[in-house]
Amino acid sequence: MDQLEENLIGKAKALLRTENGYSGHLQALGILAGILAYRETGILISGPEAVKFIEMRFPEAMELVSPLKSPVTKPGEEDVGTLQKSAKKFLGIISGGTRE
Repeated sequence: MDQLEENLIGKAKALLRTENGYSGHLQALGILAGILAYRETGILISGPEAVKFIEMRFPEAMELVSPLKSPVTKPGEEDVGTLQKSAKKFLGIISGGTRE
């Protein structure tokens, strides 16, 4: 893991720990998706492009990136729990765990 990955993982974890609610968790998930794409390509890819890459490279991970494809825009419909689960799975993948 290089310094860039460590810094981005730290930022994502900080967003998950703070009281930023849905938007903070969505940002963290976007960062984690970018890290996975970076690890696979060696190129830092923006959120939307990282999602496209992950969908093509890891079709089994489509569920993890689905909140990034269609974020909730209506107040009260946010599901932070789903974002937390996706973020934890991404952290497991990035940390060397198995892909689910």
